[in-house]
Amino acid sequence: MRKSIPPFCQNVFVFGSLNIDLSLEVAELPEKGVTVAGKNLLLSPGGKGANQAVASAKAGARTFLYGAVGTDGFGEELLRQARLANVGIAGVRKIEGASGMAVILLHRHDNRIILSGGANEKVTASLADGLLAQAQSGDILLSQFEVSKTAVAQVFAEAKKKGLFTLLNPTPVSAMPASLWSDSDLLVLNESECAFYSGILPDDEVAVKQAFEALKKFGARALLVTLGSKGSVYCDDSRSFFVKAFPVDAVDTTGAGDTYIGYFAAALSRGSSIEKSMRIASGASGLSCTKRGAQQAMPSLQETLTFLSSF
Repeated sequence: MRKSIPPFCQNVFVFGSLNIDLSLEVAELPEKGVTVAGKNLLLSPGGKGANQAVASAKAGARTFLYGAVGTDGFGEELLRQARLANVGIAGVRKIEGASGMAVILLHRHDNRIILSGGANEKVTASLADGLLAQAQSGDILLSQFEVSKTAVAQVFAEAKKKGLFTLLNPTPVSAMPASLWSDSDLLVLNESECAFYSGILPDDEVAVKQAFEALKKFGARALLVTLGSKGSVYCDDSRSFFVKAFPVDAVDTTGAGDTYIGYFAAALSRGSSIEKSMRIASGASGLSCTKRGAQQAMPSLQETLTFLSSF
């Protein structure tokens, strides 16, 4: 029988994307054929894989990233920023062509994102060979769908054979390879993602439990849903937890979900309970919304602990 919580472990492995983020604030979103003015251009490192890896490293976990960047200048910058955040990048390959890019429109403290995959579209399961060779039973593997979901499924299948605890954030949403439902020890979704996969909008703890029951039919083992300012809910076959969000003056929500997931994985790697891991992840995610950007807005572990101490 698989454990719901991994034992204490040292490493968090991330198999996922690296993007350069181009962010603009707009007073209104453009209609067809209409040009609108933007301001406060920000060019910064991103990609859900890199974001979650950086959050995990900032939360104090020994973290390794596997993926790809292009041979352009953006690729070099993405590697430099990950290295500065103490993320292990030996598993990131350079692939001829452009790096991934996300164009982000910030509107009324929310965002709209246009994604160009670039090198991320060329990521295959073979890029994770080093990951699988290095990882030990009990280590955590985290992935998303900004790289090939077929590759993710192959890597997760091998990871389960080695006894890794697999944590999947299947976004951008699309049909899930059948094996991933059972090869994922924990699914982490936001409200809209959960609604896509389960057909149920999870606006409270009861609805999250209903969504989990629907997802169990596909093979889901456990579910964690982030509900923005309403908090987050975990459930499996035997229990459920609700953890509140912490009030902040939000400026930019870009990367908040990635911050939550990276911090959550890091806390698990230190042997924290699911509930305690959710609490520190919620605090870090809230703090990340008080600054612009993704990785550069992520708080340090000490900043997060200081913030949580006031609640």
